[in-house]
Amino acid sequence: MATLYNIKIKNIKKNSLTTEVTYIHPDAGKKIGSKDFALQIICNTSRDLDWKELPISKEEWQNSIDNHPEKDKISELNEYLLGKKIFIEKEEYESLSNDEAKRNVERKYRSRFDSWGTENGKHYIYTNMNVADFTDEADTIIIDKPTIVSINEDSNLLTFKVNDESLLTHIKEGMSYDTASFSIEDYYF
Repeated sequence: MATLYNIKIKNIKKNSLTTEVTYIHPDAGKKIGSKDFALQIICNTSRDLDWKELPISKEEWQNSIDNHPEKDKISELNEYLLGKKIFIEKEEYESLSNDEAKRNVERKYRSRFDSWGTENGKHYIYTNMNVADFTDEADTIIIDKPTIVSINEDSNLLTFKVNDESLLTHIKEGMSYDTASFSIEDYYF
């Protein structure tokens, strides 16, 4: 997927985060004001990215993730956003070429999936993004609609507040990364 935006963390105050969002691809939509786009920033900064700027050492950043007060919650959010690997029985794996059997596996694990494979002799499916749960979480975690202030034709400041400031403890001013994030709300709903 093409990189659409550069995100730079500008300011953190208690439960409020301000980022600069720069459009770097002509297909990047201007719809960055959804709660789910804001929540993706929290999730993205919790994963080891190809950082453009990281104002602390990689070890300090990793330590902030490993000891994050909301580590389980952020992990769950990343699974909703990115999907997850679920190990399955050999018989289930061998039946996946049959559409009906595949639907049964999806029902059993309550997840749609497009890929499967074998790792160290164990069979797995890799689930798709869980759009409904991620956007529901965004509606709960992000307080009010994020605000957008134009800087210029290609950049905006995006500010949002979270219901629990501990969700922001791993984020540092000056962090910068490129992303293919998009407004899930605008795309799917």
